[in-house]
Amino acid sequence: MITPQKTGRTASVLGAMLLSAIAIYATDSAKPAPVRLIEKPLTTEQAQSVQKAWAKHIEFEVAFENSIGMKLRVIPPGTYRMSSPKAKEKGPVEVTLSQAYLISQFEVTQGEWKRVMGPIKQKLDIGAGDRFPIYRVNYTEASEFCRKLTQIDHEAGKLPDGYEYRLPTEVEWEFACRAGTLTRTHFGENMSSHLANYDGNFPLPGSEKGPSLGRTTPVGTYPANAWGLHEIHGNLNEWCLDWYHREIEGGVDPVHLLPPNWDKPARVVRDCSWRGNGRYCHTTNRTHRPPHVRAITAGFRPVLTKVQHGKVAANTHADDSAKREPVVIVKRSLTTEQAQSAQKAWADHIGFEVAYENSIGTQLRVIPPGTFHMNSRRAEPGEGPVEMTLSQAFLIGQFEVTQGEWKRVMGPLKQELDAGVGDRFPVYRVNHTEATDFCRKLTQLERAAGKLPDGYSYRLPTAVEWEFACRAGTLTLTHFGDKMSSRLANYDGTRPIEGTAKGPKLGRTAEVGSYPANAWGVHDILGNVTEWCLDWYHHKLEGGVDPVQLKPSSDWETPEMTIRGGAWTSPGWYCDSANRYRSHRRSSGIGFRLVLTKVHHGKVAAATHAADSAKPAPVRLIEKPLTAEQAQSVQKAWAKHLGFEVAFENSISMKLRVIPPGSWRMSSPKADEGQKGPVEVSLSQPFLISQFEVTQGEWKRVMGPIERKLDAGAGDRFPVYRVDHTEAGEFCRKLTQLERKAGKLPDGYEYRLPTDAEWEFACRAGTLTLTHFGDKMSSRLANYDGTRPFNDSEKGPNLNRTAEVGTYPPNAWGLHNMHGNVSEWCLDWYHHKVKGGIDPVQLQPTDWKKPPMVVRPNSWGNNGRYGHSASRYHSPAHSRNPHIGLRPVLTKVQLGR
Repeated sequence: MITPQKTGRTASVLGAMLLSAIAIYATDSAKPAPVRLIEKPLTTEQAQSVQKAWAKHIEFEVAFENSIGMKLRVIPPGTYRMSSPKAKEKGPVEVTLSQAYLISQFEVTQGEWKRVMGPIKQKLDIGAGDRFPIYRVNYTEASEFCRKLTQIDHEAGKLPDGYEYRLPTEVEWEFACRAGTLTRTHFGENMSSHLANYDGNFPLPGSEKGPSLGRTTPVGTYPANAWGLHEIHGNLNEWCLDWYHREIEGGVDPVHLLPPNWDKPARVVRDCSWRGNGRYCHTTNRTHRPPHVRAITAGFRPVLTKVQHGKVAANTHADDSAKREPVVIVKRSLTTEQAQSAQKAWADHIGFEVAYENSIGTQLRVIPPGTFHMNSRRAEPGEGPVEMTLSQAFLIGQFEVTQGEWKRVMGPLKQELDAGVGDRFPVYRVNHTEATDFCRKLTQLERAAGKLPDGYSYRLPTAVEWEFACRAGTLTLTHFGDKMSSRLANYDGTRPIEGTAKGPKLGRTAEVGSYPANAWGVHDILGNVTEWCLDWYHHKLEGGVDPVQLKPSSDWETPEMTIRGGAWTSPGWYCDSANRYRSHRRSSGIGFRLVLTKVHHGKVAAATHAADSAKPAPVRLIEKPLTAEQAQSVQKAWAKHLGFEVAFENSISMKLRVIPPGSWRMSSPKADEGQKGPVEVSLSQPFLISQFEVTQGEWKRVMGPIERKLDAGAGDRFPVYRVDHTEAGEFCRKLTQLERKAGKLPDGYEYRLPTDAEWEFACRAGTLTLTHFGDKMSSRLANYDGTRPFNDSEKGPNLNRTAEVGTYPPNAWGLHNMHGNVSEWCLDWYHHKVKGGIDPVQLQPTDWKKPPMVVRPNSWGNNGRYGHSASRYHSPAHSRNPHIGLRPVLTKVQLGR
């Protein structure tokens, strides 16, 4: 019998399936209640019950093990009262944690440290060994461990989407320590040093004396609290994320991310250590330590939590009432002070510093969202200003991209640089494609360096973002006012802006930052080099929320892209905030400036901030089928909504097609007698599926040389076969990893095998007939044994081997060989009875002696009667069969686990 316990490979099959998002779609009504630890404590049973409920809700096991073997425990959200012996306030402060999170079961061990950071260089004189906690690490080193662990787990495919490791806030630390208790320690009001490693000669008041070990102990030596956390009292003090303030900050998800106004501000450390006096070993004890100090009494315990905009989510779960007001510059300008105040407020709100520096030294500035009127010199007669709204804050380069930055990302400069040379000069003679590629590669570099805030990417600014950032709250011709000499911006001062005195003409680019910044700290946004924008150029402006022109204008024989801002070669009248022009070439006067912004499924967010009212309707394939035109129309609508092309090509040249969500009735010829008829199933989310079965060429590009016998068709365009379920799942995992490294993977997506339900819905493509071709299908339409045709279809050829992918006609959604050629592995374990409902998937095997996996439908060697859309068959997970291949889907993950 082959079981997950007996074979690592089969275990990895089940593990891969447990990664699927589709296993649990919890509704709000199923959301467990947070812990309310105010009037009375929880019993151990209650604490563990709520922990289990929240683990299920966020789709984790209660105990989660990561890629380095670190064990973490789920902690539910909740409310409690927090106090400090050193606070000046009169009483405890109510605090609320709004999100569940995970925290390490033990302090970080020396073994874990070595697996992440390499050899230990500090002296370990109070306990050494892989199971002892790491100590003599300062705050910065502890934070760096968390950053690197995030990167390692991300690359291993073990990091749930949207999560990162970091130090706990002190509110998170104390709540996790309490584990539902209201007593001085999680053990009760008393705690001897038999229960926690501290100096038992000086016990917690009221407790009996006990041993003083005089060193650390291996983790797990002392009993855990109700939530499974060991040594959260004693052994080592533990670093927290916060700066230390005497006064506790209450409210929702509080955290002190700014230091107090002290000469030498310190970071919070919690509880006591192996040499601590017992009176400091209690749940509420708060102390502090300078962040640079490496102490023999201090270690740390990371949390795994959802990130928000690159900083701790706990600080930014602000409700709408706390959200900063967008900037409105319609009737009057902002003062410099107002502009900078709005900028700072929004930087705080999204969890960035106003000035942010990335891993290659690029400096960016936060730009708030807002509304303004945009005009065009080349608008149609009678067309006035158009109101534009940017709904999201973003960051923009403080300077144009420099030659030094270009070399760090793209390598040596190959173009002629005849208008200013040096690492601090702007790069120029780059076309729009090259500028876009720079952004893509920088995104990839930043992601690999662990510096990219979750859900963000670099790209070119939209024309609207560019102008709003340029204006910085002003309504004048330039951000300097209605006049601007060439002493304020690098343009041809012999042809100044109207009303402005003539000035110098430098005749080349200047080093970035040579001219004054606007109120938001952005330099050279007028003059020096004109800057590429994301948009195609159209005369007429498109207003509304987050507008962007992603399609070329039909007004031009050669459509061109938008450029903004004027250059060193430009006359003054090109150098104002409203000027829009166009180009398609490399010029000594054209460079670019980055934005860092939230992505939306791999395309610009501005193009796809669709309101719910604009969301296409799912397919309802119950009463009647779709025509081919209807199927393709809804496919196109959902592709647009998602921000994909209908046909998407990835970095290994695999082509995928968008499949809309929808409902239909699914049945199985081998269903149990208790299942009287078809079962209604719904797919709630769109997804992409490979246009063809995975080819031998694609397999080699991901997995390396094919070492098995290929006796049923060989060549890079033939489907791969003789791969078992585990290998098929591993292909998907490695492809996800390759795509992520290539910067081609849309944020929050992964490759995996399709569920049984996804496969059939994609195969049907809007049809209700036996096959997507109709109720009859000869072997001239699909590669199967035509001597035994399908449903009284005419007899046809029996090729008796695989055919190259794409040899046979596609369905309405562009998928080839869904019937015939090779059967295809699905994610599910096989059950006779079909599982209905929303996003069904069978992640548990049957109780058969040798439970198999689902394969769909027939192959080149099969009888035609197995080749219809509803046909479900099965094969052992370890089977390498010349009739079975695979076809991956690209889909959003949900918490990755």
